[in-house]
Amino acid sequence: RGLWCYLAPITNCSVSVWDWEDIEAKDFKMPPVLPVPSQLTEQGQLWWSATAMHMLMQPSLDIQARLRTIKAEIGWRDQMVGLHVRHGDSCADVSRKPCLPSSSYFDKAESVARRYQMQSIFLATDDPQVVAEASQRPGFR
Repeated sequence: RGLWCYLAPITNCSVSVWDWEDIEAKDFKMPPVLPVPSQLTEQGQLWWSATAMHMLMQPSLDIQARLRTIKAEIGWRDQMVGLHVRHGDSCADVSRKPCLPSSSYFDKAESVARRYQMQSIFLATDDPQVVAEASQRPGFR
């Protein structure tokens, strides 16, 4: 099925008319970093990359409908900080740097929320202990 099922098309050109052999022959690859256009350098690399991905990775109409339903069910607000804390198998790998305590993630997320005047922090995690700790702090959903 591929991403075409989940993402809105970035063009009104039909995929069926693309010359896939020509595209593969040219070995089309995205650059590892999208260069910031000169008139936008004040915004910075992170802003530019996030904006480009936002433009390219829009959900399809079907997925948008499902997302609206899920957001309504969980009480999603438009202005919210998202925080992903991964403490599963990555923390067990001794070759990696040690995982930080949850409170350090929470403190940073709360700082960002204050800075941008957001009332809620949406937590995504694979660790039930992180969920329990977050539930004791205001603003986490």
